[in-house]
Amino acid sequence: MEAISLSQPQTVQIEYLLTQSIQGNHVLFQDHWIRDAFRGPVAKLTSLQIKRTHTHLNDFISLETIEQKMIYIEQLEIKDRNSFIRAYFNMVENNLHEKVSGYH
Repeated sequence: MEAISLSQPQTVQIEYLLTQSIQGNHVLFQDHWIRDAFRGPVAKLTSLQIKRTHTHLNDFISLETIEQKMIYIEQLEIKDRNSFIRAYFNMVENNLHEKVSGYH
């Protein structure tokens, strides 16, 4: 799967969003979306679902404003939104681990 490339403004915005999420401020998501995404057992994603999630992440990143990003997420089908949210929180967790290991 191809890596997602970011421009400088996109990098700054994504870092801001990830930092907010690390602090518990999930500005992109309604609370019940997060609960729904992590409710119950999570089935392993198929290669098609992984590809769809990757496409959604690329589309999401290409949007300029946080408001546009929020609208995009809101309009996803529930299954896609749940996969997107889990992928996003995986990025948050990875970002947190990188920050913590950078202090040692």
